[in-house]
Amino acid sequence: MIKTIILTSGKEIHLDTTKIPQPKTYDGSEFLETSILDNSEIYVAPPVSTSNSVRSGSTIDTVHGDRLAANIENNGIDYGCHPPYVVKEDTTCPTTSKKYQYKMKNVGNHRHYSFGKIGATHWIYNIYKSFNDQWSEIDVGFLTNNHNPQLSLDKNTITNNLNKMVKAKRWGNVSKEKLEQILKDYLAEKCSSLHPVSAGHIVKNVFNQHAEYTDHVDYTPQEAEQWVSSYTDRVTDFKIDKKRKVHGTVVGEGYEKKKIMLSIMKYGETKLPTEFVGHVKQPLITDKSRSTTKLKREAMSKAFKDIESDLDSVFEYKKKYGKYPWKLVSFIAQDRKNKENFEQEQKL
Repeated sequence: MIKTIILTSGKEIHLDTTKIPQPKTYDGSEFLETSILDNSEIYVAPPVSTSNSVRSGSTIDTVHGDRLAANIENNGIDYGCHPPYVVKEDTTCPTTSKKYQYKMKNVGNHRHYSFGKIGATHWIYNIYKSFNDQWSEIDVGFLTNNHNPQLSLDKNTITNNLNKMVKAKRWGNVSKEKLEQILKDYLAEKCSSLHPVSAGHIVKNVFNQHAEYTDHVDYTPQEAEQWVSSYTDRVTDFKIDKKRKVHGTVVGEGYEKKKIMLSIMKYGETKLPTEFVGHVKQPLITDKSRSTTKLKREAMSKAFKDIESDLDSVFEYKKKYGKYPWKLVSFIAQDRKNKENFEQEQKL
């Protein structure tokens, strides 16, 4: 099938269904045909209720849509990419009562938006039957968005959808070890563009949402701050807690020295002390001294005491000698303009 369309700018684009890649086949939906469809005859749900469920939120990223529009305007159709797809499904618009034969699902929403921006009345589409289950639709959404330079899926979106699958027992009642391997294999197949480290974080976050699969919940710094804001009356990020007359903040395991140094600087500015709310990482099976959440907390408490002991030694030195036990003595040669000797350290 061949058709020539004329954009609002007057530019012609020649559509030829014989030039597109071989249509993909998916479990849960049968491929019907490739055709050129009138864009106004495809039902796309409004942003508030769109079924583009494989992305976070559900609205169109207009910046990305405008970039696609400009690319189509300048370069025409890219036959190296699969066209957007629609399902053949009788649909009635709840707002206008107009009846449609085709419906946009998880792939092509941004391109459909861009067609309206440039006045592309028709486009090439792969047409499929309706999906026979919700998981197949999500699977296809992941697979068909698993590429560049199109707008890629984000980690929160993938995590949210995997959470739905685990909660609904898509893979049955399996052990944590079995489920972990299932999720890793799923991401390797459906979201292969993910970096392995990112995939590992996603699996970890999924387990954190399901108490039956984890004995300890890890928090990112942002999640820890959100927890404090949601479940306590404390403040974070070194803001001033007017009720307690202190600075308040969250400290994660491994950041004790950095946060204590910041608290010292804050004391110099406001003469107010700091109160910390801590959170620790996953207990270590290989380290008996840190094999439980309680032991990890005790280790963090000891880290604070060790730093305080070091500070006490500093103050004793200052009291005895009238100066601190450190000194900036020189600089590395760097100033070519003033002809420094690059083989000698530089004094102030």
